[in-house]
Amino acid sequence: MIEGRQPACSTACPTGALTFGQLSDTYFGCVYSWFPDKKLNPAIEFTSNKYYTPLVVIPKEIPRPADIKQNKKGKNISGELSLIIFSFLATISVATIISSFIGGFFPDRSIFISVLVIAGIVSFFHLGRILRSWRSVINLRNSPLSREIAAFIVYAGVSSVTVILRIPVLLIASSIIGLIFLLLIDNVYIYTDRKKTVILHSGQTFISALIIVSFISGIVLPFVFMALIKLVSIFYRLLVNKLNNSDITLRFLRTVFLVVPGMSLILHNSNPDIFIIIIFLIGELIDRILFYIDFNPLNINTLIDEQLNLDRNEKKRD
Repeated sequence: MIEGRQPACSTACPTGALTFGQLSDTYFGCVYSWFPDKKLNPAIEFTSNKYYTPLVVIPKEIPRPADIKQNKKGKNISGELSLIIFSFLATISVATIISSFIGGFFPDRSIFISVLVIAGIVSFFHLGRILRSWRSVINLRNSPLSREIAAFIVYAGVSSVTVILRIPVLLIASSIIGLIFLLLIDNVYIYTDRKKTVILHSGQTFISALIIVSFISGIVLPFVFMALIKLVSIFYRLLVNKLNNSDITLRFLRTVFLVVPGMSLILHNSNPDIFIIIIFLIGELIDRILFYIDFNPLNINTLIDEQLNLDRNEKKRD
């Protein structure tokens, strides 16, 4: 600033967030067209002989193409693997409890507890520093994620006591708590991204649990209703979204693994055998994977990286 130039950190910032100057020189009328408007104004002042504040003055408008072409390989969801396993096992667990309540029986202790334990262990891998994972439940008032984790702890405790001690009345409590827990899982993603494609997605855990319950219990009408909702959601994305070949293949398999077990249930009008149940559950797992593929909320870091890559490519062509 002494020589009339910005420091390196300021000139390197792609959004102009580190630009600064005298308060009287500040101008807020120019913003990047590609950067989302979050209604954030400078909030830091340094007090000395003069007041300094970040400037939002941008020397040159940098246009962002309205549509960035999607990677032909599709979205990489390897980082979401732990969440996929956790949410799917949680859905299976809740569906098992509700099916047991409807059928008047208790699930196998060892299998049920193993599913809960595996789900709990897998969930730790997405929390970053495992030793600090206890802090994930200290913000129940403001954090959807904290409420989800707290609900899982409560559900795991109540349902484990229910299955181990064989207490019939707790089957009702476990079923209710389990459904609330699944709603809180879905709410984490709805809170992050409020697009209709997320809110009405066929891979939501709540609707998946209900269709699993109706299928395992052999209840045809609720199954047909839930299956139609899922099929409409699947075909909507096939028609509206620009999908790559791998996504189309997954959605085709998901449809087959829903229709074939569904036809078996409707035609035989009885509880399906174990082979048909496995096919059906594979379809539900694919549906959950598709949910994470379609879940693409606005990420400032990703947005900046995309713009920087565009700038680099422009310079190479020049």
